[in-house]
Amino acid sequence: MKKGFSLLILALLLTGCARTPPTSVQQSNAFDNAKYKSDSGKTWTVSQLKADYLSQTGNTLTSPEALSCQWDDFCYYNAFAKAHDDGIQAFNNIKVAKDKAEREKEAEACSASPECKRKSEISRYSQILNRTYAMVLAENPYQQDEFDGAVRVMCRKAGESQRAGVSEKKLLQNVDMIEGIAPHTRYQIRQVAEACWNLSYNGVPNGSVLIKTGY
Repeated sequence: MKKGFSLLILALLLTGCARTPPTSVQQSNAFDNAKYKSDSGKTWTVSQLKADYLSQTGNTLTSPEALSCQWDDFCYYNAFAKAHDDGIQAFNNIKVAKDKAEREKEAEACSASPECKRKSEISRYSQILNRTYAMVLAENPYQQDEFDGAVRVMCRKAGESQRAGVSEKKLLQNVDMIEGIAPHTRYQIRQVAEACWNLSYNGVPNGSVLIKTGY
């Protein structure tokens, strides 16, 4: 009888020591401002995750199912960290898809407008010309004046060839037939010739006027 009574007392004590499962509000109050270190080494709190999500997406982070974590603070943080990362990834995927659709729609509308298409081509080949120009000068820091002049002369000549009736294909074939040029240099000459031929074709006779020196 004494043994049974002792076991009953022990059972009651153990039951009294068991912690009541928390509500979501209790979890939030207890854990939202606790600090945890992410895989990247940065320290985060759940409150910071919520604020970051709102900043990046403009939306409130939907609370994940975390009641199963009960009083496990690390489990609670991980649930929110996963919801944060997955939510931002989904948001970015939707944004990328939307931006792509808008660009395709704009490109389709532009292709139907000769003037829009012409301006688009000028912008495209101007970027190619300037990118190549910057590369040439960066690779020849002590001869920049010479290479600046060479690129500009080459650009003017390519435009003159276009207006004289030389096709783009023929012009590039002529570049490929020049002897004694390193492959990388030949590639750069082709880029300048192609860009300036197309600039002339689209109404910019001297494409070198579009070169940006950066000074």
